[in-house]
Amino acid sequence: NLGFSTKFDQRRSWVPAYFSDIPLLGLLRTTSRSESADSFFSRLIGWKLALVEFWLRLDAALEEQRHKELEEDNITLHTIRNLKTEWVIEKHASEFFTT
Repeated sequence: NLGFSTKFDQRRSWVPAYFSDIPLLGLLRTTSRSESADSFFSRLIGWKLALVEFWLRLDAALEEQRHKELEEDNITLHTIRNLKTEWVIEKHASEFFTT
């Protein structure tokens, strides 16, 4: 009987087998996060930009981000998710985590 920690160490071989029918492309990698941050800040920065203009753009961008997050939270709270399995852990995750 293998313990969970041993199975976790072997995840490279069992994760693709169990989740072959579920797309996992939405998982962010470190480079994706970096590209996302670059994209966010590229809208704010210009070489002739005054500090005040940068601050106003940053404030507007953060407000837009907060608004999007509130919309997504609202969708999460009022949407029933389609579960891919009947596993208890998936049901728990669907109730605990946001989409």
